[in-house]
Amino acid sequence: MEDQTDLAFDRLTVALESEHEALERLRFRLVSLRLFIMLADVDHVDLAVDDLNTEIDRTTKLAGTVGQTAAAVAAILGLPGGSSLEVVAKASPEPYGRYLCELSTHVRTAGKAVEEARAQVSVATRSSLDEVNDLVDLTGVIDSRDGQSQPERSILFEGRL
Repeated sequence: MEDQTDLAFDRLTVALESEHEALERLRFRLVSLRLFIMLADVDHVDLAVDDLNTEIDRTTKLAGTVGQTAAAVAAILGLPGGSSLEVVAKASPEPYGRYLCELSTHVRTAGKAVEEARAQVSVATRSSLDEVNDLVDLTGVIDSRDGQSQPERSILFEGRL
């Protein structure tokens, strides 16, 4: 039985290490996407979005694996179903307990960094859209069919009307 217990703990530590690495890659993909957005590099934005989606899928699968593996370890420890990773780590025997606590902290920290990077992508996207909207001011450029309004000049069409 001890071999099965050790195997379950080993699987959980490997799953957590993999999830941590995946979160770091996900953050990198988000930072890359933000930079391409800021540079208005449309070709690379498209590629970065594809890479980001691939990384999101990978990270989601790893998070599921961590959840399943943590549930198996919780059952071995006699903990109730749905116990958090922190509860599992604190109830785990040494040397696993301390290491699982550390890994759990690293995963939480990486998750927060991913959320911060996601927020920065959102800000960069809004900022880029605002810049485009400022450049492409079409107010009054297209005349109404009723003939009541006259086209006005915009930055985009300056000198062409």
